[in-house]
Amino acid sequence: MGATSFITTAHGRTAKEAFRAAAEDARHWHGHDGYTGTVAEKVDFVMISDTAADVKARVDQAIEGLREIQSQIRQRGRADMWTWFRVRAVEQSLSLRVGVRRHILDEGTAESVLREFAEAIGRLSSVSRRCRATMRPAALATLLLDIHDTRIDDKWGPAGCIDIAQTEGRDTEFLFFGVASC
Repeated sequence: MGATSFITTAHGRTAKEAFRAAAEDARHWHGHDGYTGTVAEKVDFVMISDTAADVKARVDQAIEGLREIQSQIRQRGRADMWTWFRVRAVEQSLSLRVGVRRHILDEGTAESVLREFAEAIGRLSSVSRRCRATMRPAALATLLLDIHDTRIDDKWGPAGCIDIAQTEGRDTEFLFFGVASC
């Protein structure tokens, strides 16, 4: 089975209450059998308080990390076995996936590896350019989905949650997003 991304909103006094409402609504509209590609597939959520500036900083750091590895490959020629581990270190320290395919790192020539890095840097640069000082929560959620933020990029893991209204004790709106089985 595959996976797809989703973004939805729900109201509740707490995020937990809104999450329950969002999942129930998704089950009502998309069925109870699973593989709906909606929040109905999720059993938990994680609160996300990142700003666009936070996302931009993480993406820019990843770009710099990839450029540093690119420079080492250019100096040494053929990519060595440590390239994959350096990429994983960049990904884990920034909690995002940079989109470099392992089989190219393992089997490719130095040119194909450098091309793969250039493509990843291009994708991340596009995300970095889309970051604005003020962004709507849905746009921020889309950015986090585009960089494959590891907190929400697992179809069996939690959904992301952004408190849209940020008011406590009253009925407020929450945005839920992530990747779900379809």
